[in-house]
Amino acid sequence: MNVTLSPRQAATCHVRQHFRFRTAATLLIMLVALPTFATTNDTQENNLEALVAMALQQHPAILAERAMGNAAQEDLHAAQLQRYPSLSMQSDTSGTSPSVISARYTVWDGGRTEAGIRAARSNTLVRGAQMQEIEQQLALRVIDAWQGLQQAHGRMQVIAATQQKYSQFFALMQRRVKALVSPAIELELVAARNSQITVEMVQAEGAARAAQNRLNVLLGQAYAADYLLGPLNQQEQVARIETDLARTGSPLAAEAVDHLPSVIKARFQAQVAKEQANAERAGRLPEAYVVLQKQIGNANTLNPQTKSVFFGLQYAPGAGFSSSARSRSADSRAESAAQGVDQAERDARDTMQQEIVELGNSRGRIIALEQSFTSTQLIMESYQRQFVASRRSWQEVLNAARENHDVGINLADTRASVVGSAYRLRVRMNDPFWQSSLKKKASQ
Repeated sequence: MNVTLSPRQAATCHVRQHFRFRTAATLLIMLVALPTFATTNDTQENNLEALVAMALQQHPAILAERAMGNAAQEDLHAAQLQRYPSLSMQSDTSGTSPSVISARYTVWDGGRTEAGIRAARSNTLVRGAQMQEIEQQLALRVIDAWQGLQQAHGRMQVIAATQQKYSQFFALMQRRVKALVSPAIELELVAARNSQITVEMVQAEGAARAAQNRLNVLLGQAYAADYLLGPLNQQEQVARIETDLARTGSPLAAEAVDHLPSVIKARFQAQVAKEQANAERAGRLPEAYVVLQKQIGNANTLNPQTKSVFFGLQYAPGAGFSSSARSRSADSRAESAAQGVDQAERDARDTMQQEIVELGNSRGRIIALEQSFTSTQLIMESYQRQFVASRRSWQEVLNAARENHDVGINLADTRASVVGSAYRLRVRMNDPFWQSSLKKKASQ
């Protein structure tokens, strides 16, 4: 049986099919985009502290720096062995000359050996500070990726709520068009707004996948998004941050600068450069040494005096007295390293002050945005009731819904920013909050 539809009914069917297609396409994208990940039953470990601890345990940068620390320890051991005599042996295959064993001991070298030992010892401290700095850098990378994941999923929740509201609007307008109360073009308006939200959902899903991939790369294993996000939602995360700040008080950057790994590393680097300059300065002086020699071999080829001890002086100013130029160069490097300490302190203080300001601004914005979100929600509901009473237009209802959506997106971003800034500030103030998770894993 053939059924002839009026132009208004045809337009309504077209918009309905278009809206359903958009909704189905969005759900399909969400399902296809979900890969298979490793899971865990340990829900207590679903937090940022555990993620940072996992990244520090498995990342190659930590292992590489640990190897460099071992090398620095061996360099110190080698420098300390310079205090002892050096042995050498001279022999040939002709058999006509005796072999000679020598032991040379440096009596005085102007402090070059001791300067080398102090430089090597300071270098081991540099490697220790470098290890802490790498840990902080990795922790900051994990926090940034985790914040991006929190922000993307917060946006997805707001967008999903807006899509649900548009579905309700579509059903309302569908009934009104069917009853010939509203024109069919109002359905097109809802479908257009829903298409815009669908684009935002696709973008948010892409941002979530990118942040999830960054986290999995840092962790060295693929984990599901639910595990990475943890058991607390954004609002609960912010509440915990507010509780911690209320207990500990506002952070002060000046109190933490002296204990930062970057500043400590710069100080020890300056000490290394200073001792290297002292060693170069000592190289301009003569070296006094004692040599003990003993000949071994065929008795017919031995000299009557088979043992000898003599005292000697060695002075090697270099070609064109280049040792003086090397000494001045080392002094300049030591001065540059000393200035680097002040630069490191200023950079660290500036970075922490920016983080403190950003955290304070975000906390203030949350209060205003929460109030605005509640107000725009009430306005949207009021406009919807007034529209039914023919006191508001459909465009005003959809604009109110859009305004509520925009405030919700801004609120989700700000909450993620507060949590991320709070954790970054803890890292920058040399608070290794992940140590408890490391100790817990070590005890298991």
